[in-house]
Amino acid sequence: MSDPLTKIAVGVTPTTPYDVRSKPWRAPLGERPRERRAMSGPTRLAQYRSKRDFAATPEPSGLRSSPRARSAASFVVQLHHARSRHFDFRLQVGDSLRSWAIPKGPSLDPRNKRLAVEVEDHPLAYGRFEGEIPQGEYGAGKVEIWDRGTWSSSESAAQALASGHLRFTLHGQRLRGAWSLVRTRLSGKKRQWLLIKVHDQAERAGDEADDLPLSQWRRAQRARKDPPTASASPARRAALRRAPATDPGPESVRLTHPDRVLLRQPRITKRQLADFYSAIADFILPGLINRPLMLLRCPQGSDGPCFFQKHIKHAAAAIHEVSDARSKQRWIYIEDLPGLLELVQINALEYHVWGSTVRNLERVDQLVFDLDPGAAVPWKQVIGAALELREFLHTLKIRSFVRTSGGKGLHVLVPVDPPASWPVGGAFARAVAGRLAREQPQRYLAAAAKAGRTGRIFIDYLRNARGSTAVCSYSLRNRPHAPVATPLTWEELPGLRAGDQFRFGNIRRRLARLQADPWADVRSVRQSLPALRET
Repeated sequence: MSDPLTKIAVGVTPTTPYDVRSKPWRAPLGERPRERRAMSGPTRLAQYRSKRDFAATPEPSGLRSSPRARSAASFVVQLHHARSRHFDFRLQVGDSLRSWAIPKGPSLDPRNKRLAVEVEDHPLAYGRFEGEIPQGEYGAGKVEIWDRGTWSSSESAAQALASGHLRFTLHGQRLRGAWSLVRTRLSGKKRQWLLIKVHDQAERAGDEADDLPLSQWRRAQRARKDPPTASASPARRAALRRAPATDPGPESVRLTHPDRVLLRQPRITKRQLADFYSAIADFILPGLINRPLMLLRCPQGSDGPCFFQKHIKHAAAAIHEVSDARSKQRWIYIEDLPGLLELVQINALEYHVWGSTVRNLERVDQLVFDLDPGAAVPWKQVIGAALELREFLHTLKIRSFVRTSGGKGLHVLVPVDPPASWPVGGAFARAVAGRLAREQPQRYLAAAAKAGRTGRIFIDYLRNARGSTAVCSYSLRNRPHAPVATPLTWEELPGLRAGDQFRFGNIRRRLARLQADPWADVRSVRQSLPALRET
């Protein structure tokens, strides 16, 4: 029979092994649990203390004993901006925190097996530590709490760790559900483990640890009660990226079949897609709202039939229609976050927008050049094409912006204010594409025909005709790895590895690190299209 005392170290009661809310079994007065004795005392913290000068560092020494937990054992994840940014994962076992350094941070995606390098134990007081470790001291850099809570296990923590496999459950604010720590046979100065999320209701496909401290994450959760706005600060936009879309509140949208898998690679459910778009709402909405839309819908997910749609019968209240007197059609559009979530509800995976707004269908306020490489075109040549297009537009005193397409190419966007008529906008785009194709026919072409595409880049200007569309910034693409059309600065373009570099799994991490929105001033540009001959 296992010793129930061993379970106290991980906060599990003998009678209800997974209910951390009940009071734990406690030893009779004067009796000391064997596991606590084995895991406590100065020996486990000797290495920790030998590495630090507590006259110089604000870290706790651990010389003062912390009060023993009267409930479940604690865990903490700390974001450590040291010589190399990493996450410190710590579990209370006995009177100390067993600790691992995780370079990429924990992930709620079971497919992400995170390397966890075992480091020295830390005192329990370290679970509350945040601050700046001075330069010259061990681990110099800023330490912030990323998550904390309690944890539980049905087995002896000490014995499981000694055997090389600990199964446990986290009850944190960001990390929840079942997990495993598995020791590897990788060689190194320190023992190396894998931290793995177990499949359960707490898993999140594509999840990546971000750089948002827990305090800011909490504020973001509260901020979800306020509608996101296009003018929100970059810091607030980054803070909103992980807030769930399905929380009760004025912006809630009821999702039917929330666990339906919409994409397989990675596995993304309808609920997860709603959470994703809600989280990045302040980034995607400015380029999406109040424009006629063309949707790529996959009612049974990407494995089933998919189709493009511009009209919807019996649309939800948050999905609107605009009447087009010229074509006698009614085009759909949205104007806020609930509208975006309603698009998710009807299983729309991609969002493509007109170059004009619903307020004035006849005037184009943005042009898009789609650089579409043919077979055998190296990626660096695509980057070079975008830079060359930018330079040509600059000679015309036209400012442009660049984004990944989420596919194999790039988009160059030109804001137009005051807006131009469709014939003027289309003629300008055609003339620009034609000029580059004539000057360098071995590199570019401006004809949509498939013949002759090999080794050349098609400068697709045809998206600038009335009724044509281009994918919206930050829209997911229905392609392997779920890439996202992502705005860039021109300065970072040369270092881009591919048109699908930013994806469902990493885009929120990018947004969290941004000091400013790359396209923050795209709507403040005032420029008219000059006359440009096609010959």
